[in-house]
Amino acid sequence: MTYSQPRTDTAQGRLEFRSVTKRYGPTVALSEFTHDFTPGRVHALMGKNGSGKSTLIKLLAGVTEPTSGTISVNGRDQSFTSPHDAFDAGIVTVHQELSLVPELSVGENIFLGRLPHTRRAGFRVVDWKGLHQARDRASVRHGAFDRFPPAGLSPQRRATAGRRDRQSDVLQPIDPAA
Repeated sequence: MTYSQPRTDTAQGRLEFRSVTKRYGPTVALSEFTHDFTPGRVHALMGKNGSGKSTLIKLLAGVTEPTSGTISVNGRDQSFTSPHDAFDAGIVTVHQELSLVPELSVGENIFLGRLPHTRRAGFRVVDWKGLHQARDRASVRHGAFDRFPPAGLSPQRRATAGRRDRQSDVLQPIDPAA
């Protein structure tokens, strides 16, 4: 099991969009978007319905690819063909509708899709020891690995707090309440 070490480059968290366009057939969802997102600041995307906010987030999350233009993360041009590619580049997206498994702790839900595995008796099984070692290395707060987490925090807020487990460069909550 391997986890990325914290990055030490000076451009950590820098996002650059250069003339990014997304078309769905004849419909232009995003047109020639150019912007630098400076690290260490909170940025908000605001605009009318149909202005391209959701399209921009989908491009950054690796859900869809731009028709043209360039997206750079930390000074490197990126081509995300999947959410996994975006995640590997340090982009963490917290979706408005979280699909949580109620039988698991919030911390275990955070690692869903990337739970460490091992082999036992020839079968692939979750490496719970490895998961808890990853938890110990993570900056997960609010009792995220407790079976009965603290009252007052919604599952979405606990999961958002725990998404920093990877030392992500960019954390993009979709829901403004997240």
